[in-house]
Amino acid sequence: MYDVNEETKQFALRLLFHDNNNRETNMTLQTLTTLETSTKICIFKNQLKGYKSLNDLYTFAEVNNFSIFFVPNADKMRNWIFLDIDSQTKDTEGKRKMLSKDEMKIITQVLINLNIFEYCTYVVSGTGLHVYLELDFSATSEEFDMFHRIISSSMQNAGILVDKMNQTHRMRFPGVINEKYNKKSQVLSKFYSDLKLNK
Repeated sequence: MYDVNEETKQFALRLLFHDNNNRETNMTLQTLTTLETSTKICIFKNQLKGYKSLNDLYTFAEVNNFSIFFVPNADKMRNWIFLDIDSQTKDTEGKRKMLSKDEMKIITQVLINLNIFEYCTYVVSGTGLHVYLELDFSATSEEFDMFHRIISSSMQNAGILVDKMNQTHRMRFPGVINEKYNKKSQVLSKFYSDLKLNK
């Protein structure tokens, strides 16, 4: 059995399915080389059936040194808002440090102030954090951009920078190894939500 926590697997399945139907996610396997050249080397046609095939996919990627990327909103049901946040502090070698506890507290407080924290799932990836919110409706690109802009602005006012992205941005799939740091991206168990945000 692939070694990630239960919340990560539950969340991965939510990203891959909607109302028990496979979602289109444009899932790709990447190596460090193909990431640098933006070359897609393999696309899965969403034949995952649940835990067993999800474990098989994780294991295949790990054994072959692949990382897995996907597009949360590639499907016609575009019901995910997501953020990518990295620490702005670097070590003496110029490499990014892990987000500190203080930075994590600031991020959480901003989301609380916006009344959306209870809908958020945190995924630690490399030295940064991915935050996901599931919607109970399909958002337009304009709605995604507006929502993202509001959160990013609030974070920036608190000293936290959020990466710019659009509705069809690709993300590292939760549970896979981040090849830059040789660490698995996982859901933080205490920051997992299965609630859906309505309009």
